[in-house]
Amino acid sequence: MLIAAIKHETHVFKRVPTTLEDFRHGLHLAARVPEIFRGTRLELGGFLDVGERLGWQLFHPLAASATPGGRVTDAAFAEFMTILEAGLERARPLDGVLLALHGSMATESFDDAEGEILRRVRRVIGGAVPIGVSLDPHSNVTRAMADNANIIVAYRTNPHTDHFAARIYCAASTRHARIPGAGRWSRPCGVSPIGSDPSRACSPSACIPATPMRIFQRLDPASPSPAPKPIRAISVSPTT
Repeated sequence: MLIAAIKHETHVFKRVPTTLEDFRHGLHLAARVPEIFRGTRLELGGFLDVGERLGWQLFHPLAASATPGGRVTDAAFAEFMTILEAGLERARPLDGVLLALHGSMATESFDDAEGEILRRVRRVIGGAVPIGVSLDPHSNVTRAMADNANIIVAYRTNPHTDHFAARIYCAASTRHARIPGAGRWSRPCGVSPIGSDPSRACSPSACIPATPMRIFQRLDPASPSPAPKPIRAISVSPTT
């Protein structure tokens, strides 16, 4: 299983770009990733916790984050993608990929940076390997993200006190996503970590249509046949 993070909350009205230098305190590579995040209540802390408890062989090429700011420069984005794609190639064959993203990242060339990340990851690993993604609750969920991810989980609190729970849920759900002979689902599961059972939530019968307004839905664990139950509020920003 490969885990990674590329996170930025981009404010496109800010003219000053976010450069690679702005990521210097939040960029960790290879062995530094578990050293920094193991035991924390952050995104990668949850991925590491699940993976290590379940005995997964984990690959962790990078974790990159910076404070909110202007568009991420193409040079910084290219650096991150080079590291991530090389890590994917080295780790193949994979049973799954877990990505901690923000959902509101934009670069100088890509308004939908997360969609571009997922397109490139899918291109490397193929269609049969599940991808689990965790997002900020006010992320912009795009068609490209829905088309290329199998599991999309958002934490739901502000201040964000459920980072760890959301990431554990995402990791556990992705573990159940690979079903022998099922191939790749054409639609993602949109799930919430609060009040749900990851062992039951993500099966082909539980998948929901890949439209932005229905990506974040809550699966009722009390139901014999899990059925999507809409959350009370959602923020969706147009991409065009």
